[in-house]
Amino acid sequence: LATGGMDNMVKIWKPSAFGDMKDDMKAELVGKENDFMDGYISDICFTSASTALIASGDGTVSLWDVGAKKMVTCFRGFEGDVSSIGWLPCAPGYFAAGSTDRTVRVYDIKSGECTRVFQAVGEVDYVAMFPNGEAVGTAEKNESGKGGWNLFSIAGAANLGGGKMGGNSQKQAESVAFSASGELLVTVCRDTNHTVFVWRWRQAQLVG
Repeated sequence: LATGGMDNMVKIWKPSAFGDMKDDMKAELVGKENDFMDGYISDICFTSASTALIASGDGTVSLWDVGAKKMVTCFRGFEGDVSSIGWLPCAPGYFAAGSTDRTVRVYDIKSGECTRVFQAVGEVDYVAMFPNGEAVGTAEKNESGKGGWNLFSIAGAANLGGGKMGGNSQKQAESVAFSASGELLVTVCRDTNHTVFVWRWRQAQLVG
């Protein structure tokens, strides 16, 4: 189990621990000394039992060897906070990340290179990979409070479509996910009820 927050640190815990967490912490990952992770931790994604991708408010994503407490690669290019990471075991060689700079970037994990840059409509709060790993969905918002989602093809480097939150421009999307088949896209709104919308994304049709 890994946790991170506003202290710019990632803490690694024993998965079976249910007692005093302070006594069960296995390691702390701190990157300040190397000018990496010099910002709050926004997302963590394990890519194996010993490696994890870590998104930071300093505009970077870093790959860490958790056991060795050593950073392997730093992925750069964003001009704002990195808010979310998308990675799937079926497509282990790359990941997507979204940022407040209104971009989604796809990185090759082995080379560290950015292979795709997608322009979002608003600040990207969350990204989720399509079930086959060939596309990435976003939850977004802009300065006026308008929210929505977009879907980008990684292989085709194209925008596959998007939609607004239930037709209400004041609803902001804070999360997005796909059904196992990929037919449905689900968004969660940043409202008092955390309203959930279900879409047939190919038709941009709201179904529930």
